[in-house]
Amino acid sequence: MSKPARGYIIGPQGRLVFEYNPPEFSVQRSVNYVTHSAPGVEYPRTQFVSGDVETFPLDLFLANENSIEQDILFIESMAPPRANTVLFSPPPIMLFSYGTFVRRVVLVSYNITRNWFDKSLNPLRAEVRLDFRVVL
Repeated sequence: MSKPARGYIIGPQGRLVFEYNPPEFSVQRSVNYVTHSAPGVEYPRTQFVSGDVETFPLDLFLANENSIEQDILFIESMAPPRANTVLFSPPPIMLFSYGTFVRRVVLVSYNITRNWFDKSLNPLRAEVRLDFRVVL
């Protein structure tokens, strides 16, 4: 059996290494067009206006017999701080790498479900959903 590939998310606060071997990996991108109608033209012309951003979700399963709190803190650090003291500060830009798929990204949203704890209620397992937006 082949070993799962390792992926990386590298940000200002460090990096998260994960093993990820999904049955599929989906990336979404759309483009915008405008339609021009003209007198005497049988069919309207379609013209490219602009591209839209590339987005993709990532589902991770975090598990560690000691604690996953450091991984959770790293994920939370990928979002802008709750108390943003600098007006119009840009979001943290990270590098996402999974095999040959390497992109500069910002985190759009995350959902962390902690579902296994030790006796002191430290999380040992969590399911994480990350939604990324590619930036240039």
